[in-house]
Amino acid sequence: MVAGRLFLFAEARNAVSPAIVRSRVIVSSHGGRAEASGRSTIACLPEVVEAVQGRMAVLIDSSFRHGADFFTALALGADAVCIGRPYLWGLASFGQAGVEAVLTMLRAELEIVMRQAGTLRIDAIDRSYLATPDSGR
Repeated sequence: MVAGRLFLFAEARNAVSPAIVRSRVIVSSHGGRAEASGRSTIACLPEVVEAVQGRMAVLIDSSFRHGADFFTALALGADAVCIGRPYLWGLASFGQAGVEAVLTMLRAELEIVMRQAGTLRIDAIDRSYLATPDSGR
């Protein structure tokens, strides 16, 4: 079972319930027009990651378009990044070959960012690679 559209620590913590078996949670802004906090999905990600404490996989779906977007999400604790519109654009334009081209481009972009950051493995990406207000970068 997948719990979706979680924004807040309490929502994520409640998704990790012994009474309900879930294997992953998706942090998503689908239906966000009705969500009043005004927070972006990526801003909510660290809070959800902290709340589930590794007890389930955390996926994020938030209009990611570039390899740097994927890198940022992984650095903030996402286990996986969902691809929405880009693969649909490829499919609509060139069918399966278009989807494959989009996936190839996104992977290549992520690999470029990883090399620029000095990491060769996805599982090595963490918050230390991000510039934050308190990091002095």
